[in-house]
Amino acid sequence: MSARGAFAKSSLYVLLPGLLVSLGGCGFEHYRARPLQPQVTAARLAARSLRAPVLRAYLEHALGHRLRHWPLLVWTPRRLTLAALYYNPQLAAARARMAIAQAGLSTAAERPNPSLGIGPGYETFPVSPWTLRLGGLLPIETAGKRAARMRVARRQIEMVRFQIASAAWHVRAQLRAALLAFFNARRRLALLRAAARNSAQAAQILRRRYQAGEWARPPYLAAERRSIQAQMALEQAQGAFRQARLTLAAAIGVPASSLRGGRLQWPGFGQPPAPASLPKPQLERWAEINRLDLRQALAQYAVAQANLQSQIALQYPNLNLGPGYSYQEAQSVLRLTLSLVLPVFNHNQGPIAQAKAERDQLAAAFMALQARDRAAAANAWEGYRAAWNAWHTALANERLAGRVQAAAGQAMRQGETGKLSYNAARTQSNLARQNTWRALANAQAALGQLEDAVERPLTPAWQLSGKKGKP
Repeated sequence: MSARGAFAKSSLYVLLPGLLVSLGGCGFEHYRARPLQPQVTAARLAARSLRAPVLRAYLEHALGHRLRHWPLLVWTPRRLTLAALYYNPQLAAARARMAIAQAGLSTAAERPNPSLGIGPGYETFPVSPWTLRLGGLLPIETAGKRAARMRVARRQIEMVRFQIASAAWHVRAQLRAALLAFFNARRRLALLRAAARNSAQAAQILRRRYQAGEWARPPYLAAERRSIQAQMALEQAQGAFRQARLTLAAAIGVPASSLRGGRLQWPGFGQPPAPASLPKPQLERWAEINRLDLRQALAQYAVAQANLQSQIALQYPNLNLGPGYSYQEAQSVLRLTLSLVLPVFNHNQGPIAQAKAERDQLAAAFMALQARDRAAAANAWEGYRAAWNAWHTALANERLAGRVQAAAGQAMRQGETGKLSYNAARTQSNLARQNTWRALANAQAALGQLEDAVERPLTPAWQLSGKKGKP
């Protein structure tokens, strides 16, 4: 054996084990089990609190200033929204999709691994027929396939960002609806308590007069029935208030016990903005340009565009570079082969046509979504205007009922009428206040629907930035 052959053979024996060891020990992930334990996750959910120090740090970072008191004495819509964004599990699930999309970008950026083969051979030579062969295959991607895959992955990441933003808005919308239901249930409970007291007083007055022989039995029994009905309505309102409290806690993502201790305030609740201050053309423009579902649809269209580019690139075959080495006695032979898949029977026409059709479908769906969102904004604005006008009509009726009650009170003090007439006027005034509050709650609900139509806060109380911007 020549010196060159011996050196090549010894080098081969030294390098191959080292190569195999390096392939087996570098950069490989190892499986680690992370089982879900319902008892542990339930304990974590139960431990959530609006007094947690981690929540304070999050609020201070989001608000941009230190909180003077902790636990907070007052919870405003802005603070509750941030707490919901921190605790609500829907947003955590949406964030998890971002990790999947980012891993998809890493997958798209990976290059195909080369292959390596080694083994003995036998040739029918008269001298030393045994030989050692070493061969490999190095894939070479052409036509920018890797870059096309990465474009698809980046567009998917952008689409997931808008999905997260949409999930955040959904959390905010749920919180607003739950807080509105809580305020409505709390105020309605107070009004029905007053109504139940009025009905009980009227029934008591008529009972005394009936017992004294001044009134007939039917009016007295009718008053008793109205008192019982008022008590039943009060008990139903108490149950609705407890349910509203639970719903609000669920919208934030904390146990209902966390709502104790802090006062819930909604600045500007009793002064919803006039429809004239919310220009309808501007809202329609926002709906057809800035809604998150439209941006998500645009990102999905960009994914389809990038996927079409990727499918077009796939019509060009990749190259396979195959270097090889063989050793026999004192002879070393190097080989180099080049292979590719011949595009004879197809040029990837099917997937390309499918990608084009998908892109066209998404374009048509985007236009339909844009028209739907514009119409939804217009309908929501009209609904809000009607609800706002109904609230102002109820306000006028409440003021009139208040004047009637004041006049009845003055007449009672002057001896012109009795307590029963004043009680009837007070009952009507209470009914007017209930109607006004119901109309105000309807106006706030319609305003929430208008905000959902444009996916933008329309009052300063719900703007996370704290800036009093105008539409």
